Amino acid sequence: MSRARSHEGYPHPWRRRLVLSGWLACSLVIALRAGQIQIMQAAQWRAMAEAQQVGDRPLPAPRGAILDRNGQPLSVTRERVRVNIAPNEVRDR
Repeated sequence: MSRARSHEGYPHPWRRRLVLSGWLACSLVIALRAGQIQIMQAAQWRAMAEAQQVGDRPLPAPRGAILDRNGQPLSVTRERVRVNIAPNEVRDR
């Protein structure tokens, strides 16, 4: 049932080869670049990803005042300092 195709019906069979060659070349470039990134530069990319995700950055979150409908403060935020002493950790001098 299968017959071999001839190129008689195609006016320019070289176009197929050109498109296929271009497609294969692009695929090869993409595969080589992916290999370079995933194999040769893996440690560098891993370090950059970890540095991007891990880090301590203090973010102050001050609270605002609660006001009534006339703009008078009902509750305001005040900073407090609290000192605790553990008696069993204090030595008499």
